[in-house]
Amino acid sequence: MSTDIKNSILIKLYNQYFENYVIGINRNTLESEFSNGNPNEVRIILNELASNFLISFENGSYKITAFGIKYLEEEELVEDSNQHQRNEILKILKDPYKEDVDKNTSHEIILEKLNLSKPIEILSQMKYLKDEGYLHLELALGGYFSTRLTHAGYELAKSLS
Repeated sequence: MSTDIKNSILIKLYNQYFENYVIGINRNTLESEFSNGNPNEVRIILNELASNFLISFENGSYKITAFGIKYLEEEELVEDSNQHQRNEILKILKDPYKEDVDKNTSHEIILEKLNLSKPIEILSQMKYLKDEGYLHLELALGGYFSTRLTHAGYELAKSLS
């Protein structure tokens, strides 16, 4: 199977994740875009990616996993802007952690420091950091959230400074 097709599928799912982590991409869409007349080849690739924990199949659609995101970023197959933004979020949360490990920081503070206007602009980043065990995340309606670092997140934030 073509590594190019595998990486292209992963990149498409990566971009979808950072657009909206809740919505995946269904198999028919992926088959249409990547099959070149042989949809079974795409199905084989999807099964392989899933068996390697790079993607998951949930609620009728495929989504990239945290492991898949890490793979693409470590292999430098995607721009580092998402990784950079996550590092900035961790740095923002470092001082509040040092002051009180149990105190949450509101989305408003993070948005202000990142010069963003809506929490939805970084919700995928927050979900990824939570899934990786770097922060606690409390979500509310409308994409609003509050968060604080875990000890692992604090250690990572210290290493970024």
